[in-house]
Amino acid sequence: MAMTASSRSASAAGAQDGERSPFARLTELLSPYTPGKPLINMSIGEPQHPVPGFVGPVLASHINDFGRYPIAKGIEPFRQAAAAWV
Repeated sequence: MAMTASSRSASAAGAQDGERSPFARLTELLSPYTPGKPLINMSIGEPQHPVPGFVGPVLASHINDFGRYPIAKGIEPFRQAAAAWV
């Protein structure tokens, strides 16, 4: 079964906007429009390059932080830093 913007919105109807995926919200916003040119695939693909050497030790030192997704709106310190940067 193909997922459409309308089926995604129905399945997420109980979630508050701040907790829903920004990609789901963007899909809903763009659903009435037809692109004027071929789409550019911006999906997450398979890795094409080797992992840099420093990544493994950093991941290992933070392994207990994995296993859960962050909230879609981000944590407050990040949002403040992003707002200050903008």
